[in-house]
Parts: sequence; structure tokens; C-alpha cells
Amino acid sequence: MARSNMVHNPKKVTLYLPAATIDAGKAHAKAHSESFSHLVTSLVNDAVGGKVPFVVEVDSNTHKKLKAKAKQKHTSVANLIPSLLNEHLGS
Repeated sequence: MARSNMVHNPKKVTLYLPAATIDAGKAHAKAHSESFSHLVTSLVNDAVGGKVPFVVEVDSNTHKKLKAKAKQKHTSVANLIPSLLNEHLGS
């Protein structure tokens, strides 16, 4: 189930899809450790060229390192993480 508090400015959408499509989508999402809602959001964002929301949980030591690195670069942790991912994974 989607968590509206994890989405900036959420808007509920009701879709009517064939049951087999939904079942296959849920199975695919579960196999990739994500929710069906996140799968649908990712596909729509990819189609329109938008950003895909992603929640990252880190331990307190990693968070301290991220805060220090962000301060060093005069940015926020929220802005630092995507730039670090792009550096290491390619944009």
C-alpha cells in the first residue's frame, strides 16, 4: 500500500487494469523488493522523463558522514545523495 506521507504533494489515482496485469506487476514488484505503487510510479516517471522518488535509510554513522560531506560541499544531504549516486553510477 502506498504511503501518501512519503510522496510530495500526493494525488490518488484509481486505475482499472486486467487482473492478470496487476497480479504480474505485483509479483514483479515483490521480486524486486518494491511496492506495486512504486513500480507504477517509476514506469510513469520514466515515460515522462521525471525523477523517481526513492527513500534511503542509513545508520547514524553513515548519516554523520553524509552530513559532514554535504557541509563540505555547501549543500544538503538530500541534494548530496543524488549527486553521489550519479558520480558512482553515471548519470
